[in-house]
Amino acid sequence: MKLVHGIGAILAFVGMVVYAWGQTIIGYALVPRMTPLSVNHFRLFLVIMAACFMILYELASMFKVFIPKSAGPPPGSWQDFKWYPMDSPFFQNFVIAASAEWGMTIVMQLFYVTFAVEMRLANARAPHWVWKHSDDESEGVKTVSEFVSRL
Repeated sequence: MKLVHGIGAILAFVGMVVYAWGQTIIGYALVPRMTPLSVNHFRLFLVIMAACFMILYELASMFKVFIPKSAGPPPGSWQDFKWYPMDSPFFQNFVIAASAEWGMTIVMQLFYVTFAVEMRLANARAPHWVWKHSDDESEGVKTVSEFVSRL
């Protein structure tokens, strides 16, 4: 089950960052029409922070760069993510990985909130279909609601 969770988490985090980079690039390509330049700069700042948090998380969780060489293997196994006491040499690595993971999540939520600026005036309506009721042109064009009301 941990393997499935790990694969899902990596796909979700990497997918979020790739999507954010794509949206940021598209935002800069459509500057005069979509959003103000200041919003694009703020999104760029957020996506850079999210990418840095993701890299920091991968360094801590996959490559274990914040664990001293003299620490040896952790109690249990490397795949166990568990709480270590503060005097453990693995504590700093655990805190860095957890903080980077939460930092990236919060930054990505802020990134998605920036779309509220663009979406505040958007509205969704049902499609308006236009059907011709008969071949007789004198009846004119009927909409779906007019057609249904005559039934």
